Amino acid sequence: MEHKLELEDFRHGKYSYEPKPGELRLVQDNNMWGYADDEGNVVIPGQFHIAYEFNSRDYAVVMKDGYYGIINKKGETIVPFEYHNMLYCGLYDDNYIIVHKYLKRGVINLKNEIVIPIKYDHIFQYGPNIFRVKVGKKYGLVNDKDETVVPIIYDSIDRMGYNSGIYRLKLDNKYGLFNINGKDTGLIYDYIVRLSDNLIRLQLDDKWGFLNQNFEEVIPAIYERAWDFEDNFALVKEDGEWYFLFYMSEEEKQERKKEMKEHSWLYKLTNKIFNSFNNYAKIPVKEQISNRSLLCEHMSHFVRTKKGDLYVHDYITARNESALVPIEIDEVTHFDDNGYAEVRKDGKYGLINADGEFVIPCIYDELRRLKNIQYAVVRINEKWGAVDLQNNTLIEFVYDDAFDDKDHYVVVVQDGKMGCIGILDKAGVNIPCKYDMMGHFNEKGYTAASQDGKWGVIDVHDNIVEPFIYERAYNPGYKDTIGLELNDKCSFI
Repeated sequence: MEHKLELEDFRHGKYSYEPKPGELRLVQDNNMWGYADDEGNVVIPGQFHIAYEFNSRDYAVVMKDGYYGIINKKGETIVPFEYHNMLYCGLYDDNYIIVHKYLKRGVINLKNEIVIPIKYDHIFQYGPNIFRVKVGKKYGLVNDKDETVVPIIYDSIDRMGYNSGIYRLKLDNKYGLFNINGKDTGLIYDYIVRLSDNLIRLQLDDKWGFLNQNFEEVIPAIYERAWDFEDNFALVKEDGEWYFLFYMSEEEKQERKKEMKEHSWLYKLTNKIFNSFNNYAKIPVKEQISNRSLLCEHMSHFVRTKKGDLYVHDYITARNESALVPIEIDEVTHFDDNGYAEVRKDGKYGLINADGEFVIPCIYDELRRLKNIQYAVVRINEKWGAVDLQNNTLIEFVYDDAFDDKDHYVVVVQDGKMGCIGILDKAGVNIPCKYDMMGHFNEKGYTAASQDGKWGVIDVHDNIVEPFIYERAYNPGYKDTIGLELNDKCSFI
């Protein structure tokens, strides 16, 4: 008998997209996830607690009976159901899958062969055959043979662009650069910001300058302030005055000359301009703004005045609205949905709104980006707390670590133990720091926690939902599902 669902019964998962014609789509079938075609014909019956769309290679990650595996479009098992979580490395290689098993992570391929042993506390693909790994609180890089590329000794490792092959290393508040060919700068910089226009902005001895991707100094670190290059232009401050820097590498010069050569007059002018400076030129900002010259017209999207002050004007909020950023800022993140952005000045962090006004001053050693617009989790003098958007203290600065959770909760760490504090409208929540480990609270207000080597489940008021008798717990905080394991048997709540 044909098994068919009406289109209105289709339900998409959290990260779903509208399937293209001819693709299988996720459906709820008998309260379980399955797959159907465009007409509603069930191709793979509902049998999965969790399921994701098929990737470009026609494989899908699914969970059944408490374990994750991979199926094809015929519903056949490609990777057996033996993992506690899975994540595709689809950005670089659809053949690799990050897997979780008993709180450790590694990498397998679609033949279920171990590529990187399941032994790391965290792992994420950072480039073709390159993975960032974490052991304890330290980071390193390994390749797809589990060979060390960068030792696991750093406080943080970040990639400078998706495909640059350049990585930022941090250890003991000093920064350095490493590329995939093994070249490095050493940990000599006060700060390294990002790669923009093929140049890397950095701070050395409280001054700003720029390196190219070969780690060669192209603009010396002599400026009090600096912004990233965009279309060959950047803003810098020297001796209290702001300037435009125009930079062009020798390769770019020759390419530009080649493009202009067919226009004889333009070529002569261009050649004269290019030969008048050694890679970069400095132009006063005030002069360009007053004269409204060609350069100012070019940079009008970048700089403007408001109430006599100078602002950077090249940021767009998630609502597609323009945003002002005070020019004295050293670094700014992208604006969130609510028009706020994290900023850095003189090594300290704060928060601004889309009008360029400080809502949290730049006085904190670290600021973790808000999920809720009304507060931020911040660190000062090696202790963590939380403040609202008037910089009023919501959680005292007494904790060794803290991170924002869903629904206005903050998970805190003190003396190696974890607890949870409610904030704003959840102010009545106060779980002491007594658990060895806790997950995020799910939609029901439950999380898995461990004590004395055993796992259980608690709610936001520290009531025991499941006793502390289980050997393992996994996937805490994913929607409303928590998996618990006892005597090699798995159950869900």
